[in-house]
Amino acid sequence: MAAPPAERQELRSFLWNSDTIFAAEVSPGGEILDANPALRARTGGAPAGTRLTELLTAPQRPALREALERAGDAWSSLTLSFFFGDGQTPEDRLVRLLRRGDAVLVVAEPARVERDHLLEQVLALNDELVGAHRTLGRRQRELELSRAEAQAATRRASQLEAVTLTGLTRPGTDEALGALLDIACSILACDGATLRLLDDAAPGLRVRAAVGAAAPGPELAEQVAASGRARLAAGEAAVPLIIDGAVTGVLGVHAFAAGALDAGDLDTLELVGQRAALAVGHAELRERERRISETLQRSLLPERLPAVPGLTLVARYLPRVESVHVGGDLYDAALLPGGGLSLAIGDVAGKGLRAAALMGQLRSALRAYAFDGHAPDAVLNRLDRLVVVADDFATALHVVLDPATGRGTFASAGHPLPLRLPVDGPPTPISVPVAPPLGAGLAAAGLHQLRLAPGETLVLFTDGLFERRGEDPEDRLAALRDAFAATDGDLAARCDAIIAGLAGPGYDDDVALLAVRRDGA
Repeated sequence: MAAPPAERQELRSFLWNSDTIFAAEVSPGGEILDANPALRARTGGAPAGTRLTELLTAPQRPALREALERAGDAWSSLTLSFFFGDGQTPEDRLVRLLRRGDAVLVVAEPARVERDHLLEQVLALNDELVGAHRTLGRRQRELELSRAEAQAATRRASQLEAVTLTGLTRPGTDEALGALLDIACSILACDGATLRLLDDAAPGLRVRAAVGAAAPGPELAEQVAASGRARLAAGEAAVPLIIDGAVTGVLGVHAFAAGALDAGDLDTLELVGQRAALAVGHAELRERERRISETLQRSLLPERLPAVPGLTLVARYLPRVESVHVGGDLYDAALLPGGGLSLAIGDVAGKGLRAAALMGQLRSALRAYAFDGHAPDAVLNRLDRLVVVADDFATALHVVLDPATGRGTFASAGHPLPLRLPVDGPPTPISVPVAPPLGAGLAAAGLHQLRLAPGETLVLFTDGLFERRGEDPEDRLAALRDAFAATDGDLAARCDAIIAGLAGPGYDDDVALLAVRRDGA
């Protein structure tokens, strides 16, 4: 799913103010829709309307076209050679791509510094020509030195910017911190780096991330944390991480070579520390929000399923929160005042706290309408009006079942239809017309009849269980039916096997599954 709007704006603001990183919004076909000032300046004007591949050397163009086609909602990267036709050699850059709606965000960071080597030429002419040549050579060497210094400064600036960019683009805190330390080691050419953070649960610093050799010792880190000032010792340097005026941790580096770190390196490390503090704060804020969101979503789902004589109920929920926040999948099961069993499952569009909040509202409203005695179609049509007011979209399936007879009614609003598992024979899909999703404002859900025979099972699920990007949904549904046909054992074991087989690692959508079996076969 796409990043939240505030985070997208934060990333765009950073990129469109960078002097060294190229950034552009590109159509899937490769046409530049918008470019940041750094790219416009390098191309000598506004490149909008041209193809991004025209800025590459010819052999690199197919790789970029393929990367644009594959770009998804998680960052991908490759190294490409840019060529602006101004007499310079091709310039290698690390290119990152992220799909945002109908466009692809392309970010190109400097991958290396060009090194030009001037060849000394000996002109065996008269003394005057030799002297002129020596003067020219001296000036060329001075120019080369100035250019190398400028390139080193540009490289250093781009590496410092990469520290902040890392905190914005890495989905997990551990991944972001490891990348920050790698960059610190690269900038200072040191042998190891360690990040220690103050622990709220216990006094003192704790190691949060480390790369390479241990660096620095805890004594130097404690001194820096206590004083709030950077310190340089033999082979070690450490700087405080300060957020909102308070020390939150210490970033340290270590070099084995004697005299490898000096006061200039300490100044550079302080710059890295300033940017690392922002990136760490951002990454930990996202991690904290992820934990809060997951707790919120768990609280909105039922704590336990009702015990219903004659029926066996099993529910499974699998959140996907490593790279995105809380989702909008919901399920519910409740005994109604008249003795019927209400079963519901649904999926709110999008991710984040808004989706979770709407999910909680829909679950509460659905249960209230069902308790008032409304049939499943009437319940969903009322929910449609609620989602219209929220200016959102959701799918839902509602079933009311008589535990004594196995007879029931159901309605669907854009949601995948349930699967029937007979005692003997293959799983059978229920096929009825499906109304538009909630939020369309059509209130078109229709009422349908069903009956569970003794021993038969009805399975409700969200699309995260079977849909995969780039694959035909009908083929995936057939795979789901085949998977149920291949499982045996009690209902809980079958549901666990399905979750493990079809919704294992590598998929990024939430999964909810609710199954009910009529006992007695």
